[in-house]
Amino acid sequence: DEYHAVQKILKECHISKLKEISQLGHLNSNRVNNMSKTELLKLQGSLHGEIAKGNKDFEILKSISLAAEATKVDHAIELLESQGVDQAHAYMEKLQQQATTSSVRAVKNLVEDTNFKTAFVKARSLVEKKAEHPKMEALKNILRDEIKKHHDRLIVFTNYRDTAVKIKKMLDTEDISSDIFVGQAKKNGVGLSQKQQKEMLAQFSTS
Repeated sequence: DEYHAVQKILKECHISKLKEISQLGHLNSNRVNNMSKTELLKLQGSLHGEIAKGNKDFEILKSISLAAEATKVDHAIELLESQGVDQAHAYMEKLQQQATTSSVRAVKNLVEDTNFKTAFVKARSLVEKKAEHPKMEALKNILRDEIKKHHDRLIVFTNYRDTAVKIKKMLDTEDISSDIFVGQAKKNGVGLSQKQQKEMLAQFSTS
């Protein structure tokens, strides 16, 4: 329920940006409440296409900025729903920090949005309470069951490296041995060379 509360506010924030674009004449009003990420990206491409043609009317420029805000909110929602409040809060906090140094109007406007600020405060409260995404407990139970069936070599896939680190920490508390397998690009201290990747795969296949 607490996750849903943050989700609801972020969705209201997202819809408010699309409503403004609609009012400026660059989005059909019937798409405001059910616009997909793909459609939003197409809208951005179309608006930038107008700029390329030399159309720099206020309505176009404002709509581009609003679409950028909507995209950022959409990403925060995706993180909250699929990864957890820690990742969503970290992203929102990053936007807050960017707003202090960036000249990008979309970032500055978004962090001043009432809905965004409210969602950020609620997300921070959940982080402080250590309110885990329900998927973590479900994953823990699934792995316990599989290990009991003597399936001692398992792979857990996740889209984000931060989540991989979180999952490993959870498994460590359960005394379940695990390693993180990622590409070479280092981020937040996580990254493997090709040699390390080969060694890990060999260890996994023979353990």
